[in-house]
Amino acid sequence: MDYLNNDMNNEIFSYEKLSKGNKYNIKELLLHKLKLNKEFEIKTLDDIAFLQKTFVERLPYNNFDLCHGIDEWGLDYIVKRLLIDGEGGICTTLNILMGMFLHEFNIPVKLIKAHKQSQFNVIPHFSCHISNIFQWPLNNKWYMVEVGIGFFGSLNPIELGNEIGILSNAGNQSYYRCIEIPEDGSYIYQEKKPGTDSFFPLFQFNTKEITHGEILDCHQRYLEITEKKLFSFLKFETGYYYFHHDCLKVGFLDGKENTITITDQYQLKKMLLNYFNINLNVNVNVNVKKLV
Repeated sequence: MDYLNNDMNNEIFSYEKLSKGNKYNIKELLLHKLKLNKEFEIKTLDDIAFLQKTFVERLPYNNFDLCHGIDEWGLDYIVKRLLIDGEGGICTTLNILMGMFLHEFNIPVKLIKAHKQSQFNVIPHFSCHISNIFQWPLNNKWYMVEVGIGFFGSLNPIELGNEIGILSNAGNQSYYRCIEIPEDGSYIYQEKKPGTDSFFPLFQFNTKEITHGEILDCHQRYLEITEKKLFSFLKFETGYYYFHHDCLKVGFLDGKENTITITDQYQLKKMLLNYFNINLNVNVNVNVKKLV
């Protein structure tokens, strides 16, 4: 039985337990999907940054299945949807896939979540965000590694507690950092945009491992907060594609943007297939009129 699909709401999510009895070679499958050499190894933090960037350029963020009642984060589901069909997923499934990959390199990694309530969660659905932290064996420091947060991903490992910050690997010239709150040992994920002097908070989190019940709670709250509106995001070398509700935005690193309004079912299906490799004929039946 797929470990993640067991009814174990109070059990801590564990990559170690997940890997036991795992019938998949996640490393081999992911490298194939990302079109990377099968001999790829993680020897430096730059290797992880390269992997993050390649990951978000090949596997889109999208919430289509969750918004249509498919709340799965088991390995069978993740492998089929992300690695076979290539249709992407929400932060949970994207980051679990990344975490499994790091685990296969014997890198200690933990699945964590944002605080449910915090003044530092500037976007409401960030209170539902799920991510990873890992311990780098060469210095024993902990880092955040993120592949499921769209516009706000640094695409670099971010050292926890380092207040200097790190330049984004996404090409947007922003800096990111995770500063510690000494009173409770939690952290705030922050961004400093180009042309500004200050870091601004995005969400608060701690390093406590989470339970399967907490994952389910995050998903349920996400649906309530977003009102089941559809999102998809995919980066490319000089910009990104972003689908929200009834329009497609193509943004570029130089600040230029193009917006295409979706007016009918055929246009929607064609756009999602061409830009995000999402086949609505297979996944969900969306009525465009309900999206407007």
